[in-house]
Amino acid sequence: NGVGPSLIQLPPSQAATKDSWIHRELFGPVLHLVTFRGLDEALAIANASEYALTGGLFSQSQDEVDYLADRLEVGNLYVHR
Repeated sequence: NGVGPSLIQLPPSQAATKDSWIHRELFGPVLHLVTFRGLDEALAIANASEYALTGGLFSQSQDEVDYLADRLEVGNLYVHR
């Protein structure tokens, strides 16, 4: 028996703590959804993880894509994939 895909929504305050599930290496189809109030808060949440092999970015603004792509601390960054 396998595990089906899971979507876990976390508030920014919970995502920022080191014991949050967002900071654990999970093996399975898991997506964390975290809301944020600005690009700098999104960067702080994303860059707080010890695991940074891959990141994903979706935005309708090319300026936001450029800003975040230059600052996200990930090995591989996927934009609009």
